[in-house]
Amino acid sequence: MISRQFLRFSLIFGLLFLLTTNVTSKKSEIELSYTAYVGNSKHYCTGAIIGRRHILTVAHCVTDDSNEILQNITYTYTPIGSFNYNVSKVCVSKAYRSHPHLKYDYADVAVLELQEELDNVALDFNWTRIIPLASEQSVADYFDQTGLISSFGETKSSDSDELLTISPLNYAHVKVLNKTACEEAWPNIRTYIDYEKQMCGKLVPPAIGTCVNDAGAPLVYKINDVETLVGMLSFSPDNCDETHSSGMYIRISYYRNFIENIVNGINDTNAKCYQYAF
Repeated sequence: MISRQFLRFSLIFGLLFLLTTNVTSKKSEIELSYTAYVGNSKHYCTGAIIGRRHILTVAHCVTDDSNEILQNITYTYTPIGSFNYNVSKVCVSKAYRSHPHLKYDYADVAVLELQEELDNVALDFNWTRIIPLASEQSVADYFDQTGLISSFGETKSSDSDELLTISPLNYAHVKVLNKTACEEAWPNIRTYIDYEKQMCGKLVPPAIGTCVNDAGAPLVYKINDVETLVGMLSFSPDNCDETHSSGMYIRISYYRNFIENIVNGINDTNAKCYQYAF
């Protein structure tokens, strides 16, 4: 789990730190430009751009050990040149709970609202892309289907006192597991898995596994030929090796109403928000 410190939010072009053997094919930065960097100089997660003023990530990136929202959060967007933004509000689900002894997070979703809109030029040239959210679908719709995950990684350990260096941007394919395979991947928490709200995803070789800093990484499918955000990485195996396990993802379709209420400024009784003063 990411250390609970004040966070700095950055969106840069870079590639997925998944423990890979050899990923030979590459996608362009523009193709993955809905991916956001979320973190500070020593600890970070990933997120997805879901609106001109909104970033979606996981709740454990923006909360402390008591599940309270961190204060003084900023977001820095640097695809080409440098564009800096303040985060004006962070909202998490009131249902969010972190269970460190189980290494398990529940309702792990957070919406960040920026003080101002993303740069128009960046949007016009697709240097920054907004990814649409998946609508309600049946629990089994994604079973045994393959999607695309994108994220950021580090070249120094989070235990180091040195600043992190963000790796270049890459991607990996993810196969969503059926219930039997998911419970085999997570035997210690199988009774806690809620398939309406969560799904297991296993990286397709040669990728080996996701790690803590990949939390919040968007899982994207093409639905009716449109790239769509269907999941977001919540947590990974302790050893970052999915050979006998998998990543655990939140299902975007389940949380879509919650997310859209925040984005559209609609009061949601299930939301806990922190408004920042400037």
